[in-house]
Amino acid sequence: LRKLPPSSQRALSFAACIGHVFDIATLSIVGKEPPFEIARALGPAIEDGLLLPLDPDYRFVQSALKDGRPPSAETAAVRYRFLHDRVQQAAYSLIDEVERPGVHLHIGRLLVSRHRGTALDTQLFDVVSHWNRGIALLTDDKERHFLAELNLRAGQKAKAALAFQSGAEHLRIGLSLLDSDLAPSVQKRELGRALRRAWAECELLAGHFDLSELLLNGLLSEASEPLMQAELHNLRVVLYTAAGRFADALAAGTAGLKLLGVELPVGDTELQEALGREFSAVAAILEARGIATANMSALIDAPQCRDRRVQLLLRALTHITPVIYITGPMLYPLVIALHVRASLEFGHTEVSAYGYMAYAFILSVGM
Repeated sequence: LRKLPPSSQRALSFAACIGHVFDIATLSIVGKEPPFEIARALGPAIEDGLLLPLDPDYRFVQSALKDGRPPSAETAAVRYRFLHDRVQQAAYSLIDEVERPGVHLHIGRLLVSRHRGTALDTQLFDVVSHWNRGIALLTDDKERHFLAELNLRAGQKAKAALAFQSGAEHLRIGLSLLDSDLAPSVQKRELGRALRRAWAECELLAGHFDLSELLLNGLLSEASEPLMQAELHNLRVVLYTAAGRFADALAAGTAGLKLLGVELPVGDTELQEALGREFSAVAAILEARGIATANMSALIDAPQCRDRRVQLLLRALTHITPVIYITGPMLYPLVIALHVRASLEFGHTEVSAYGYMAYAFILSVGM
């Protein structure tokens, strides 16, 4: 690479900062050179096979260079890729280490200006990667807040793709952008809570239970809204169940259900009364809607639940069920009856089917 002309080395170093694939138009803005000069600088690298064109229109670029004509706007959008990762790494090493954060930040800002709304999601990880590499140069509070939001989106997207470690790193970086604010606004506090919660979920799913518990307990100590407290208790149930701490899971689940208006009975007499009451209520609803006599359309076409409290309640009952089955199996039929009754009275959620199947199991075995 060092045998190439200085202009070619400079163009390749900026191209390496952009990524494995780049186009002349983007490289022109990053390198602050006209597309014609960029295309000319890339010529020797293409001839040596260090760069490979990805679009057939590259021939028009080469033809324009030979004729001394500037490439058209269409040909300036021609994409190239490095022959190999090692070639890109070597080109990246050509740029001074001190300059790299500024180049990456410039590229990140450029990508954001070019990709708005849903279009940004397709380039989200590339955009966030460039911004994060230039994070030390960010002094504007609005930009730091914007990058924290981008890292939240990237962390959630990585979590959905089962890349829990990557997601946790994005969320940790996002949170670090807010740490320096001694008097955060309501908006920043909400963003910070969202980052910590998503981070706790990533660490839980990655099996890092201690860190996840620390984050969840911190959030719980700050939460004032009962529904938010119930949601955090629900996450703690998942955490403790995965860690095999069933007593802690039961305690967290019971606390969460209480916040949602459900208190599990503690004595046998109270349990029997609750079982009779809930199973009778479910049977009455099934009879009234004709479901008990095979009118399944009334069940299938039931509306979706829009009540946040009930949505949380159904998730909480779903997550506590395995713990109940292990630690207090006599409560299992009651939890399932509560689950089915809530779905029948308030509408379905994504976990309603679980309750119906468990209810059918109870009826079939005579629990």
